[in-house]
Amino acid sequence: MTVLKRSSSGMELELQILDEKGKISNQSKELIAEVKKRNKKIDLVHEETKNMVELKSLPRVRLKDSLPRLFDDLGTTIETADSMGLKIFGLGTYPGKFTAEQVPKKRYQIQSHIFDKKTQIFAFGHCSGFHYHYTLPRGVFDSEKKFLKKLFNSKTKQSLLDSHNLLVAIDPATSCLMQSSPFIDGNFLAKDSRMLQIRNPDEMDYQKGLFKELEEFGELPDYMWTMEDLRYRLLAMDKKMKNLMKKTRYKEEVKKKPILDFVWTVIKINKLGTLEYRGCDMNHPKYFAGTAILLKSIQRMIQQDFYKVEVSDIGIKEPFKVEGTTIYIPPESYVKLKLQPASAYKGFDDKEVYNYVKRFFNFAKKHTNKDYLKLLIPLKNLIERKETVSDILIKRVKQKGYSLNEHIPQNVCAEIALKHSAQFVKETYRIKDWISGD
Repeated sequence: MTVLKRSSSGMELELQILDEKGKISNQSKELIAEVKKRNKKIDLVHEETKNMVELKSLPRVRLKDSLPRLFDDLGTTIETADSMGLKIFGLGTYPGKFTAEQVPKKRYQIQSHIFDKKTQIFAFGHCSGFHYHYTLPRGVFDSEKKFLKKLFNSKTKQSLLDSHNLLVAIDPATSCLMQSSPFIDGNFLAKDSRMLQIRNPDEMDYQKGLFKELEEFGELPDYMWTMEDLRYRLLAMDKKMKNLMKKTRYKEEVKKKPILDFVWTVIKINKLGTLEYRGCDMNHPKYFAGTAILLKSIQRMIQQDFYKVEVSDIGIKEPFKVEGTTIYIPPESYVKLKLQPASAYKGFDDKEVYNYVKRFFNFAKKHTNKDYLKLLIPLKNLIERKETVSDILIKRVKQKGYSLNEHIPQNVCAEIALKHSAQFVKETYRIKDWISGD
């Protein structure tokens, strides 16, 4: 069967900034300016608050091409920060307490008139994610309108739906593997505190997060079975958001906003023409590199090898079982209501989540290009040890004499942050060596 196209993939890293003592720094503007002086092609941009930056990689067909560029740019960012007396912190949440400051841009100010401003700045300022992009199947996206086309009898339409649904199904596995946010503002919240802040409050049983009144904008989406259902969902969200904007002093901005602009769902159709997975905590380089490989491998199965995704009760007992060219995934209710919260609160301590992670990893690994298998070893080690980075952080706090019911002192949080910042730097250069073959 003829491959329709070679799809490109790219990544986004949300990174927090520390000072030399391990406290949060608000010098994102200064850091971006200095990085641009060294290399203006590095795509380092502002996030919502001044303590965070986002590093983007240009989409490439082969990870052998995109990963070296990303790690070169990450290395430059780290070196620039070091020259300024700053450090890069790359986990899902900073463990200690701090007050985030909003970047004074119109986009963020509009959001502050839609969300509760305090909750908005807290959530976006404290939570850092890893985002993975995979280009949409050819012919499904209108690049001028920046929206999905109306399609009926189309092979690529089905590839998009299968790609979307598989990403929904794998979320409890990938979010568990990448969890690194057990502490937020000095307190233990969950193994994945970031998920609680920015997902559907009813599904997560947590009513203090950002989307408590706009659940559909941050949730793990439902499975989609027709292109029209997917288009309708996106159009309905756009209409709701623009109606909210009309009630603010920014009502004149409504006409300027693309349909896909204000969306934070875990799986997102991006206005750039990519399918974006946003479900993971930010984490150490050896883990996000491996996760990128797994995500690319399963998307390639659908968009280039034409595997189909089928929902079945088989997917509960044997998730990601493959028969011929059919991949079995569990019912939506099992993924969203059972596995999703269990992944956030318990991680590997939940037997069903642990089995789900193992099944997903083995499934994706089996279909991974042998050239990339070496980069999957760190994730394999996490699974074999039954220990995520969140578990490691929890262990370190307990070793210092604190229980999960206690508030963690700032000096302890700063010490842990510095340790993981140093680890992040070390692993950045190690992965660079792996990629180059040195």
